[in-house]
This record gives sequence, C-alpha cells and structure tokens, in this order.
Amino acid sequence: MPLGAGSAKDRLKACNKSTTQLKSTSLVGMQYWIQSNILPLLPSFLAQKTAHDVFSRHSMVFSNLPGPEEQVSLGSKKLLGLHAIFPNILPQVLLMSYHGGIFLNMSLDGNLVKDVDLLRDCYLQELREMAGDFDIDCSDEEMLNPQQQYLVST
Repeated sequence: MPLGAGSAKDRLKACNKSTTQLKSTSLVGMQYWIQSNILPLLPSFLAQKTAHDVFSRHSMVFSNLPGPEEQVSLGSKKLLGLHAIFPNILPQVLLMSYHGGIFLNMSLDGNLVKDVDLLRDCYLQELREMAGDFDIDCSDEEMLNPQQQYLVST
C-alpha cells in the first residue's frame, strides 16, 4: 500500500501503477500455473507450509471481485446486495461490485484489531476522499445504503 502518497487519489494511482506492473510480468502466469498444476500434487503438510510461508510475508490481503451488473433473483426474491466473506489467516478486505453498488467486507482478528470502528471510519474516510477527487457523490445516502450495513463478528 502506498501510504506515503499525499492524497487518496495519489495513493490510488500509485497502487494502480504497482499492480499494473506486477500483472504485466510473467510472474502472474507462472504463479497461476504452479497453483493449478503443482500445488494439488503436494502432500497436504507441504501445501499448508507453502501457503503459510506466502501469507506470512503479508500483513493484509485485498481482493476486488466484479459481480453481476444486473440485479439477480434467487427464486422469486431479488437480491439486494452481496457480501463475500473469506476466512483467512490474515486480515482480509473484500470489495465486490453488484448492481451499481460496491459492497465491502473486512475479515479481521479481534485480538489484532482493537478498534474496529476506527478502522472502519478511516477506510470510509479514504473512500470519501477518493470519491470526492473523482466528483462522485460521497453522501451517507449514496455510500451507506441499507444493503451495505456495517456488520461486526469477532
């Protein structure tokens, strides 16, 4: 995360630059091939050690998932929103788009993150600043619709 950048927009640009550079290397394709072809053949203890070694070099995992642009029905009911929850050995931030909105989930360890409200408020402040930099409405009504309510489970 480019924390040293001066503004939310600058941090977004720096993050985009570094991930674009990473995705343009052969490392991504090679990692996918190893993950798909080699890791399934490893004994479980070695696969677990490999995963632990990889994740131990990170402090947080961020994922963005594109979801359906159109509203989806489950039976006769329309889905109002989507939330992706992925238990991880590291704190995990998941952003998922769905039907014109973005849904955010954070999977955190309550023993490590003592003030969940402060983290949420800082994250929301960053998103508001970024939205403002791009002339996007960042009012509570727009950013915090009823389907995107704040949930905490420790």
